[in-house]
Amino acid sequence: MRHSWTALLALAAALFLVSGCAGFSRYSVGSDLKARSTKLEPSFRTFQPAEGEGPFPVVLLVHGCGGLDGPEGRGSVIPDYARIAADEGYVAIVVDSFTPRDISFDEAVFWVCKGYRLRGGQRAADVAAAATFARSLPNVDSSRIILAGWSHGAWAIMDLLSFDMSEKRLPGMKRRTPDALEGVAAAYLTYPYCGWPSRTAKHGWATPIAAEMVLAEDDDIAPKEKCLEAVEAAEASGADLNVEIFENVTHAFDESEHVAESVDRYNAEAAERAYRRFASFLRYRQSKAAE
Repeated sequence: MRHSWTALLALAAALFLVSGCAGFSRYSVGSDLKARSTKLEPSFRTFQPAEGEGPFPVVLLVHGCGGLDGPEGRGSVIPDYARIAADEGYVAIVVDSFTPRDISFDEAVFWVCKGYRLRGGQRAADVAAAATFARSLPNVDSSRIILAGWSHGAWAIMDLLSFDMSEKRLPGMKRRTPDALEGVAAAYLTYPYCGWPSRTAKHGWATPIAAEMVLAEDDDIAPKEKCLEAVEAAEASGADLNVEIFENVTHAFDESEHVAESVDRYNAEAAERAYRRFASFLRYRQSKAAE
């Protein structure tokens, strides 16, 4: 009888793994950067500057764990930041990790936000693939790429910066991609997730670029203390980080649409301040490029 129960449990575990692999095989969207870029590109949303012919600097905007679609439909916070970037003379590309994988809002909240699937390290190659796409655009200055991420998207960017891609393959890639960050000049990170299994606090940044980070004082999702540990590790690697902590706000304070049970709260005043700070950062990067 004991052997029978052991066999049944082994069979059940195998069936679970098979069904899990089958159900989530669509989470794989290409094992080299060109293939992944091709798969993701139809879901990119691009905002162009109103004036000029370029070449323009480019910002890649990487969404949080809930994706671009909220409970009531298309969310606005990431496109709002993209419009700010376009107004500042950047080509802004919103990188959608979920539509190509057919991940709904409800699925994202259950699987991604809880850390079961598609963690930040697994999305790192999406960011690298988006940079590959950006470098191919005729009106883009491929030496002036900025990575901008919110929450889970900022985690993905930070993990990307932590990998020494001349020595290690990115998760999901079949080969090393040492040129993946070519042209990336800076990063802008808003309430990033920095706890386990985020890599920065342990590994620092193999690509120690300049970065700005906005943290929320009352953040229960991505506590600021963990991010300050990550900042210390990144700075020890040679990164130049500027951190500002917004007081009396929660995680996702700039998102006007939250599910009813969320502990996050929208703060219109802080959101406007964050928008201004983002615009100021982009102008500063323009001035640095002109020096």
